[in-house]
Amino acid sequence: MLCVQKGMDVVPLQWIHSLDMAFDGCDEVDAQFCALKSGGGIHTLEKITASMAKEYILMVDETKYAQTLKYTHPIVLEVLPEAYSFICERLKELNFIFAYRQTNKKDGFLFSEHGNVLIDVYLSSYIDPKTLCDLLKSITGVVEVSLFVKEVTGILLAREDRVEFLRK
Repeated sequence: MLCVQKGMDVVPLQWIHSLDMAFDGCDEVDAQFCALKSGGGIHTLEKITASMAKEYILMVDETKYAQTLKYTHPIVLEVLPEAYSFICERLKELNFIFAYRQTNKKDGFLFSEHGNVLIDVYLSSYIDPKTLCDLLKSITGVVEVSLFVKEVTGILLAREDRVEFLRK
């Protein structure tokens, strides 16, 4: 709405096929340009936008940047409602700790904008983000995962005394 109020054209995502550049934030990003975006639960739309962009740049402060992801936030799976129980069983077999995403404003599941269930997966030890992303996405019924392992092309990193631009 702010863009419209400022006189900018806003085009629905379904009417475009590419972007020159997109900017976003994240919960964590590492030196290999892998990122974790858990907060809003809209990572599927964010990943579509990132994939459409020739340059996808994450803006973070130094507390969110590390040599490897620390997984201090959950990895979010967007899953088809009909596959929920099946996916939970598969996650148990893989020894993952998980819970469906909830809010204190509602009883039961929190759904994505597309009516899909959101599951938070918690890690107790490090797993390579690309391997983890592939594993989780291989479970039938998982729509998308909040790990960004190939989309990030740049990091705008705010340090205490300067801003750095890191390019992939």
